[in-house]
Amino acid sequence: MAIPQQTGQQLHAAYTQLAAYRRGELTPQMQAKLDALFERTAMATQELGARDLPAEKFIDVVSAYSRDSRFFHALGHLFEMTEQDTLEYRKLGDAFHNKLTPRELLRLQQINHLAGFYHDMEYVTVDGSMHISNQDLLATCVTEKDGVYTINSNVPPVARLVNAVFGFKEGDALNPFGGANEYLSALAAALNLQQIGVLDRDILGVVASIEATVPFRGENRMNELRARMLEAAADAGITGGWRDREIDMLVANAVLLANRDISSLLGGLTQAGEPVTAWHLQNMSISNENMQLEEVPALRVDKPGAYPPIELMKGILKRACLFSSMLAPDGTVYKCFHGVELPSQESEYPPEDEVKLKNTLVAKTASASGIMYKARLAAAALVTALAKEKGVDEKSMAQLLHARDTHQETLLAPSIEARSDSERIVYEVLGHNRDVAQNDTPKSYIAAYLLAKLGEKGIDAMLGVVLSNSCVS
Repeated sequence: MAIPQQTGQQLHAAYTQLAAYRRGELTPQMQAKLDALFERTAMATQELGARDLPAEKFIDVVSAYSRDSRFFHALGHLFEMTEQDTLEYRKLGDAFHNKLTPRELLRLQQINHLAGFYHDMEYVTVDGSMHISNQDLLATCVTEKDGVYTINSNVPPVARLVNAVFGFKEGDALNPFGGANEYLSALAAALNLQQIGVLDRDILGVVASIEATVPFRGENRMNELRARMLEAAADAGITGGWRDREIDMLVANAVLLANRDISSLLGGLTQAGEPVTAWHLQNMSISNENMQLEEVPALRVDKPGAYPPIELMKGILKRACLFSSMLAPDGTVYKCFHGVELPSQESEYPPEDEVKLKNTLVAKTASASGIMYKARLAAAALVTALAKEKGVDEKSMAQLLHARDTHQETLLAPSIEARSDSERIVYEVLGHNRDVAQNDTPKSYIAAYLLAKLGEKGIDAMLGVVLSNSCVS
């Protein structure tokens, strides 16, 4: 479908007000992608029998992803989460033994498009407040006091549906790390989509897919979601078709979107069975850095040659070590679903073997990531000690830590041939990859030198001596 001229003019005028436009990130190519996203979103609501999402509502969502505080949950992530993935829907159909009709598969795609569109609209833990467009819209549903959001009583029926899917109830204070952002985003989606005529049964699917993106909710989380969805459907009076097949179809669809979100967070780890490479590690590092930029504003530096305080960077590296250690043991972040209508293990969605291979890749990459962050932390500790001994100021310390050319050949001279595969990959990232970033970058010649000379065990020993409360036990 073509965008009407007047609507196109409205959209392009709005783009110039976005923070991404002011920062120079909203290129003509990205504006064209936004136009395509607008058309795709209109198609999704039409296919679900509703009216088009108004241009101003579309811009509200886009501007939320474009806020100054966004680095990971930004426009690039929005595009990733709204991509059409025909292959994955074929796999989903295969899991149901091809019993899903083309119309049903199309419906699932539209539901996940809308869920991906809205899923991170609200990120109050990063933005500091709800987007201005939602402050009045959500006022009947939640109350904010001192940064804490509490669910109101006597909320509209569609908000009760959201509460039921998330397992929340009136009076609950939202946990910033337990689904608060996703819940507020789902509320915004439900209220906005209801206004344009999307049916409750489809809103339920959208909300479920958003809920599924809440990370680290346990091994049985999809079956628990399934049970809550059945209760939500009954409470909302959604009848006729709410059989096992219908509910399994929507939960499997939610798994699809949740796994896509995880893949984005982990830097694009999507191909099951492939070996871990420097590319995987570098991409995971970029994602992690962008997350840190969102969560720790003091890391954001705008001037070339400027660096965050070295003590702050050391604290951030410890956090990165901890995150890697959480993923490394088994990497069980990708999920599969086994429902009533998926009667055999071979019919799980996604296939269990594929999920195991992906999780193995996550675990191996996270293990390498832990080595990398420990090496960088050791480099920061060494530079700090040397600079303090010599009486060098903190700014010079940071410059030394990030030096990319000084003594490069000397620092990169040690051989690492005898090291493990993980250490060789980390060495490649530390010494030879990307050299432009806004904050502490994966590239660190000093860290590469320490890894080559000491190996992981030596770095662990070094950190145990020079750092208290480090990420190394």
